[in-house]
Amino acid sequence: VLQTLPPIDGAALRQIIKMWSKLKRGGIDGWRVQELQQLPNSILDLLAKVLTMIEETGEWGWEAVLGLVCCIPKATPSDEPLGQRPLTIMNLIYRLWGTLRSKQSAGWLRDILPQSATGGVQGRGPEDAFIPMAIRYEIAQAEGGVFAGYGGDIKKFYDTVPFEAAINMAHYLGMDAGITRALLGAYRAMQRVVSVNGALSHWFVAGSYTHLRSPQ
Repeated sequence: VLQTLPPIDGAALRQIIKMWSKLKRGGIDGWRVQELQQLPNSILDLLAKVLTMIEETGEWGWEAVLGLVCCIPKATPSDEPLGQRPLTIMNLIYRLWGTLRSKQSAGWLRDILPQSATGGVQGRGPEDAFIPMAIRYEIAQAEGGVFAGYGGDIKKFYDTVPFEAAINMAHYLGMDAGITRALLGAYRAMQRVVSVNGALSHWFVAGSYTHLRSPQ
């Protein structure tokens, strides 16, 4: 199923910005939500044209794809590296584009994924996974059958997937070419810095697919 998206315009960007809390943290470039909310419509129209050009070319300005990596302890407190959950906080302009296209992609994603896929799919929830499983269990109990399952967790899975593979898979499934082109360009140009207790690492470029703090 090929995805078709409406053009980006200033009005759509304004709707996203209005939804954001003023407490939402900005990125390394220093822009804050309050400042974006005060931009006139003419500037948002120009920003929409810039984002459209980025989708057409896959070229981002380097300032737009700088990421600050913050480490948050996992459920079990630990000072070890594997006990931390890194989150990349991107600049607000990048997150504005990502939020808009994510919301516009929700219907397409629901259409292409099987009913058994419920996580992160608009209109589906835990009950869509639990109820069919409960029914199968009751049938197995009534018929004297065996009901079994398997749960697995691949440690650091997303840290080992090349971003080109993940994004190309989305393109193969029919995701809009503008989104995949812009995502590839962002990951190729993206530079990140890790913050630990106020200290910053050297800038680095990641070659694997790691979650960003923006809906993609």
